[in-house]
Amino acid sequence: VCNGTPENPYLNPPAPVHIVTGSAGCSEGMDPFNPGGQPWSAFRSDDYGFTRMHIHNKTHLSVEQISVQQ
Repeated sequence: VCNGTPENPYLNPPAPVHIVTGSAGCSEGMDPFNPGGQPWSAFRSDDYGFTRMHIHNKTHLSVEQISVQQ
């Protein structure tokens, strides 16, 4: 749930939604993480983990970011 409720988490966004996900490997020499971000960015995290995407049908999907640090 991001900026919504469990029943209506992200319904009919006004623009395309892009999901950019990745998990870093080596932590040496990394640029500092800026937790702020832009107003158009719904969520940012510096956790190590992985992503699960479930496509329920042609109109619904869910994305889950699993942290391996917590």
